[in-house]
Amino acid sequence: MKPKSLLETWDEAQNESRYQRYVCSKKYLTLEESESQEKAKDEKKAKKKKRYKKYKKNVRKVLHYSWKCLLLGLQNFTVGYSTPSMPSAFFPEFK
Repeated sequence: MKPKSLLETWDEAQNESRYQRYVCSKKYLTLEESESQEKAKDEKKAKKKKRYKKYKKNVRKVLHYSWKCLLLGLQNFTVGYSTPSMPSAFFPEFK
């Protein structure tokens, strides 16, 4: 049996990945953020903060209004529950 050569046993995917690691590592330069990128990041962060603040304000309004409605409903319920509904309760019968 004839031994296989290295080229026959070498997988194409292995070759490709080794090539990419070798070549790309030589060409790789560290990315430095420019002024415009930092400014865009800051603007995005400020916009997000503003949106969150607006959302928080609206949630506060909704909760406040809901709480007021709940208290008003409970007050109306207690008034209706505590007042007598039958006229006989106003005038007791004497025997």
